[in-house]
Amino acid sequence: MVEKYNLKEVFRRKYDYKLNGYDFHMIKEMIYGPLVKNDKQEYKKADSYKAIQSDRHFLYQIVSNKANQIDVDKWDYFARDSHHLGVSSNFLHDRFIKFARVLQDPREDERMKSICYRDKEAHSAYEMFHTRYRLYRMAYFHPVTVAVDLMICDALMKAADDLELTKSNRETFSMRDILHDMDAYIMLDDTILNVIRRSHLNPKLDEARDILERIQRRELYKLVRRIKLENDADINEHLVKIEDIVGYDDSLKAEDICFKIVSLNYGMGDKILLTTFCSTTRGIISQN
Repeated sequence: MVEKYNLKEVFRRKYDYKLNGYDFHMIKEMIYGPLVKNDKQEYKKADSYKAIQSDRHFLYQIVSNKANQIDVDKWDYFARDSHHLGVSSNFLHDRFIKFARVLQDPREDERMKSICYRDKEAHSAYEMFHTRYRLYRMAYFHPVTVAVDLMICDALMKAADDLELTKSNRETFSMRDILHDMDAYIMLDDTILNVIRRSHLNPKLDEARDILERIQRRELYKLVRRIKLENDADINEHLVKIEDIVGYDDSLKAEDICFKIVSLNYGMGDKILLTTFCSTTRGIISQN
């Protein structure tokens, strides 16, 4: 998208950002992890970082830390969502930052530096992962949250071809066109839901509008069944056939049923927490 819409020139002219190819690659790696371009000039996952030298490797551990999942992205939504949900959090990111230091990592070569924390902050790290788990369990994967997400997706899909929007140059486009037009893409925000709700003169949007109105009336999709799986191998064994569910109610059709598979963990899948936590005791680094 950067190359297609010549965003480098936009950044330079409008924001005075003097970014080169190295900078863009570094920014992408800070967000997505190690990347490499293939023969088609497409970015793919790589085994190691390329943009930053070893002595500045710690920069990759700030925004999206692939080493131990301790990063400011999580701290941001922990604070925001805990506040708005009224959920208490014992993790104090200000204190965690206070005891952070950039030091040579004993697990890597002598040039490699990592963000390390005081050993006494290990408990705070556990609280951080526990806060993440609790938010996912209580909010992000709550049946009501999942139902509303699915209903909004359904409404947008039904309106994708029939909802016409207008850009600043008065050119009209359908919502599906946003994938190929940067100017259209930046117009798609939460207000699009209100546009659909108020489109009473367009009968093609009746289905989409009805779904959004059902959300307002709290007539949400219902959770039919929840199955706890011990591992991925159990999925096919326990999945209920759609035909079996539809058979219980003559008013249901196969397309009315949706399966949602969620994974709840503390941030690193089945890895043991803090096995990659770099700590220090008053300047002496230890590996926990």
